[in-house]
Amino acid sequence: MGKGKLHDKPMYRCDYTGVPMPTAGFQLGQTKPGSTKVSKTGNFLNAEAAVAYLYLLDIDADTRKCMHDWVNGQVGAVVSPAPHLSRLQWLQTYVAPPPDAAENYTITNAEYFDQMCISTFAPFTAVHLSHTGRATEIAGDYRTADSYFTEHLLPAPGGTNPDGTREIFGWPQRMIANLSKAGAKKTKWPVHVFYRPFNNALPPNKTASSLFKMQLWGDVVCVYATKNEASHYPRQRYTSFTLADFDQIKSAAAPKRKRVEPQALTVEEYNQTVKQGMRDDLRAVEHVSTSLAENPNVLARAQVMPPPLGKELASIADPSGEIRAGLKAQALAARTVEPTAA
Repeated sequence: MGKGKLHDKPMYRCDYTGVPMPTAGFQLGQTKPGSTKVSKTGNFLNAEAAVAYLYLLDIDADTRKCMHDWVNGQVGAVVSPAPHLSRLQWLQTYVAPPPDAAENYTITNAEYFDQMCISTFAPFTAVHLSHTGRATEIAGDYRTADSYFTEHLLPAPGGTNPDGTREIFGWPQRMIANLSKAGAKKTKWPVHVFYRPFNNALPPNKTASSLFKMQLWGDVVCVYATKNEASHYPRQRYTSFTLADFDQIKSAAAPKRKRVEPQALTVEEYNQTVKQGMRDDLRAVEHVSTSLAENPNVLARAQVMPPPLGKELASIADPSGEIRAGLKAQALAARTVEPTAA
């Protein structure tokens, strides 16, 4: 139905119910094959109306499933279809009820329609943290969340209101703590915490007080919730928060041990300890290696020998004496002169 004007002001109409809205509501998204760009279409009171509209379109099952998965991803939970159009009082003249309708009821206004959509919210898991530090998983739904999990929190002392519905002291409250998980420090996870305010003679919850950085007493219930869900009527959709999620958040919030840096030595301490120790070790090694050494002068005197005699050298050069005999004969012949003829 798109965007229009009413009394010179912008107006949108829900494409499923026809209800007018002052601002654009939830929109359907679809990615084309081979592209990552998401094209959005339509305006709806809430996500449930958008999913119910999908089942009125003449599209193939794969496309419908892809668009339904996109809605689940945007919301952060599995979204069920809204009630059939035949339940809406202002459309019953034009739309016949489905043949398999099990219940017969009429939705008279848009707020009632939104409440019926909320009743389709899927059950979830929450963590109950007792004052003793023991954590257990509990089952919850939108009704227990709306009552602030009073059946799981220790009752606070005090009277009740005149109508008997709420306690005067210690009626549960809710806060949102943005915490990190172990291994994902940059991402903050919004955890909804239900607790009893004030002391009211309840035992202190040391584990919850340390984890959520505020003083808490009695038991505490923790659960996840979707964030900024587009809807004509403000709503809070809770999703599962398990013991595994609790352990990861608890590990990330645990105080880290400070790293002990080794103390460095000053220049004087280095000279007096390390450097002097190296010198002593070097002296010890030198002492061991030179303990058996002799003076070079002593070694030189010990090795001096008298010069060899000529006879000794001759006997070495001419052991048989033939060379020496030949030399003597030559010398004798040179000195002998033959007489000349008269």
